[in-house]
Amino acid sequence: AVGFVQRFAIGPSLMDRWFGFSEAWYRVPSLIAAAGAVLAMAWIARRLIHPQAGWFAALGCFSMGGINAEAVDARPYALGMLVAALSVVFVIRWLDRARVADAALFILFAALLWRTHLVYWPFYLVFPLYAGARLLKKETPAGRLDAVTVFAVLGLTLIPVGLRAFELMRGAAAHVIVPPPTLRN
Repeated sequence: AVGFVQRFAIGPSLMDRWFGFSEAWYRVPSLIAAAGAVLAMAWIARRLIHPQAGWFAALGCFSMGGINAEAVDARPYALGMLVAALSVVFVIRWLDRARVADAALFILFAALLWRTHLVYWPFYLVFPLYAGARLLKKETPAGRLDAVTVFAVLGLTLIPVGLRAFELMRGAAAHVIVPPPTLRN
């Protein structure tokens, strides 16, 4: 599986094969991912806020420095934003319809999120909080057993990444170049 991903993933090696070495082309996958994240955010806004809120959310995303900065970065942060946004899209769809396909896509994208970059681990708090709120308000056809099953499967998929993260954490202090932020920060 790793060989397949390395061979066909949109990243520097693929861009090298298609266009040769080019700093500009290395940023194209991030631009595509950031655009996809903005589209997903527009869908989320239309679903959760108002049917006409999508354009406002997209405009807000484009005006945020973080989205713009990551869109031109060759590192995987824009891809992480896209994967996080798609995870939210599919948890919403799963809770709206209780369809197995939506639950599977949620698990897929949520499992990929931490694999995209380890900095996205706090985002995993969003999923159970949102699902728990929908279940408590009885605003979903999905039941508690469905939720427990989906989150258990997701948890199992994250075990290898968690074990690797704990291995990396042992040597993390060697890579710190600034002091940790204070509570005020």
